[in-house]
Amino acid sequence: MIDPSNGVPFAGGIIPSNRISPQARLLAGFYPLPNFVSSQYNYQVPLIGGSIPTPYRAASIKDSRKNQISGTPA
Repeated sequence: MIDPSNGVPFAGGIIPSNRISPQARLLAGFYPLPNFVSSQYNYQVPLIGGSIPTPYRAASIKDSRKNQISGTPA
């Protein structure tokens, strides 16, 4: 983590608590804790089973009276 005020990394890569605004601290409470401790991929959920992508076709129509968006499976 780089200190934006001087461009120097924070000691230990940790932002000091006095540099975090009360608003940011409140919003951070809404995020869950990471689900992996020793991984760079926090908040990921492993996929169990396979998935098949479904192609879709979409169209956007605009005329002077209204806008329309429609989609159908291909």
